[in-house]
Amino acid sequence: MMLDALPATADRESLREAIDALRHSSRDMVRLVLASLRAQEGGDTHLDDAFGREPSASEYAESVAWNLLVATERRQHLIARSLARREAASRLGVSAQAVSDMLDRGALIGLKEGREWRIPAWQFDGESPTGILPGLRVVASRFPGSVVSLSRWMDRENPDLDGMTPLAALQRGNVEDVLRLVDAI
Repeated sequence: MMLDALPATADRESLREAIDALRHSSRDMVRLVLASLRAQEGGDTHLDDAFGREPSASEYAESVAWNLLVATERRQHLIARSLARREAASRLGVSAQAVSDMLDRGALIGLKEGREWRIPAWQFDGESPTGILPGLRVVASRFPGSVVSLSRWMDRENPDLDGMTPLAALQRGNVEDVLRLVDAI
């Protein structure tokens, strides 16, 4: 949000604090605050003004390049924390072909690095009888983003899960709570 676009009468520090607090609030609380603001302002006009001017073509191109750089770095970071197909097979006590079959049917998720599969390590759960995180298949099939964005989302504390990460919630068997969050995205 571009705070510079706000009227000079706005208390910018208070607004920054409020925005920071909303980042750590549940989705329902954020919706409630936005609905209240819209009701006070008589519509979205003032909220839209808060986002600032439209970027120039060069600013837009720069932001696209920056986003591509960030996406590439995040993908490489995930690949570094992932297992090769044979490593995943060893961890699960199955063949490498069985891991390929699991990837094909969505029992595991992975991403290609060249011609090789890389399987993010977070989806393995030594406590589970299958060795795979409970609810993984359904969560991954309903998550609207990529393997990289799902991996980042799984690792972030979520106020709608009482501060737990979706990964921790799944490890505890709270599949339905995590699915409610996925469906709200």
